Amino acid sequence: IPAASSESPPALGAPGAVPSPRCRLAATADQQACLSAYIAVGDMPLNNAFDALVSEMRRIAQTGPGAPDPPTVQRIRVEQRAWLSIRDSECPRSAPPGAGPFWAAVQSACFAEMAEARTAELKDAVKRLKRR
Repeated sequence: IPAASSESPPALGAPGAVPSPRCRLAATADQQACLSAYIAVGDMPLNNAFDALVSEMRRIAQTGPGAPDPPTVQRIRVEQRAWLSIRDSECPRSAPPGAGPFWAAVQSACFAEMAEARTAELKDAVKRLKRR
């Protein structure tokens, strides 16, 4: 049995990289945790784009710090929650048939593709607002 490494896994994008050490374990609970880790990493640019859009909408509405969100921001928050719900229903959080014991990485592709497309939409919305 190899000694446990105290090193963290390589960063995503590096060979053999995984977002969580649990990705290297085949148990269903570990693969579900791994999938959640992949989703969290993949959603970082999405969350940043959403925050940028909210900030720009608040700036345009001249909403001060701590003030309630203007209607435009309230609507985009509802829209984003609906989008997340759709993504979560379209991208299952369980092993696809025939995926084998290490299915999380494969399953994460659906979440990543949808997040990338939504991120592009949100960034485009920010660009359009800044042109006003």
